[in-house]
Amino acid sequence: MDILPENSWADIVSQHEPWRAKQILQGNIRARAYDSMLLEAYGSLLLSMKDNLEAGKYLFLSGIRKPEYSGAINLFVEGYRKRDIQQIYSAFPSMARRTAFEDFPENVKVELWHLKFDPSQIKVKTEKSKDLTEPVRDWLRSLIVWGIVGLFFSSLAVGFVTIVSWIVNMIW
Repeated sequence: MDILPENSWADIVSQHEPWRAKQILQGNIRARAYDSMLLEAYGSLLLSMKDNLEAGKYLFLSGIRKPEYSGAINLFVEGYRKRDIQQIYSAFPSMARRTAFEDFPENVKVELWHLKFDPSQIKVKTEKSKDLTEPVRDWLRSLIVWGIVGLFFSSLAVGFVTIVSWIVNMIW
């Protein structure tokens, strides 16, 4: 994953094949704090690739409103207008879910309020979720500790048997 300076989002889209620009921007969306320019660059890239629903999500969250974005944004929002609006939050990328509602762009907050979104119902994911490899590490750590304990006791037993046999050989 390429983590790049913020001012180069538009350059990434213009200098790379769409699939590569998509990979780079996706990686940065996962790794960075809320960034309207990054969300707009990714949304506009998706729009150029005709992925209007996904583009609408990122363009909506960017807070940047251009006439060419309205169709994709409306497509995204309308999909949640027919359902429980609180579910819209689960569709947001991790960048947005890690951000407190108060830190969203002002017009995004206003639009969500107009949709009857209740920010008090969400819990901002501030702590890092458990790494999938953590249980494996715990299991390996336990295995190593028990292996060392087993080795210690088996060495103790072998040493004891060796000493006893030495003493028995001296007596006989």
